[in-house]
Amino acid sequence: MAVPLSRRRDATTLRQVPKTDLLFSILSGGIVQLSVGEDETPFDAHIELLCAHSPFFDNALKGRFQEAETKIIALPEDDPDSFSDLLSYVYTKRISVDEKATTWMDLCKLWVMADKYQIPALQNAVMAKMSKKWKEKV
Repeated sequence: MAVPLSRRRDATTLRQVPKTDLLFSILSGGIVQLSVGEDETPFDAHIELLCAHSPFFDNALKGRFQEAETKIIALPEDDPDSFSDLLSYVYTKRISVDEKATTWMDLCKLWVMADKYQIPALQNAVMAKMSKKWKEKV
């Protein structure tokens, strides 16, 4: 019995996905290596997904910068924990921080990082978390 085309997971099916589709772009766009903080904590991320969320990374990885060629970005001034939260948001569109253990400083660092990398949706999500945290405290 033949497997319907919609259920096949081969190269033929992948070619039928429109090239403008984000999923296709993510799968075919490659991986960037990010080195974060003074200890150079390594992170890997899908280039197209990162670029879709951040004009900063879009310019760095698709412009005339060295990072566009090497696919390696060093971010020595950033906090690895905050960057991990930023990447988590890019992949899930949710802030995945423990609300009880998260400090105001953690949220502020994440908001500033979202500003630095031009991700206003993350800034708004952080503000919503701050608002919820404030209401729970009062």
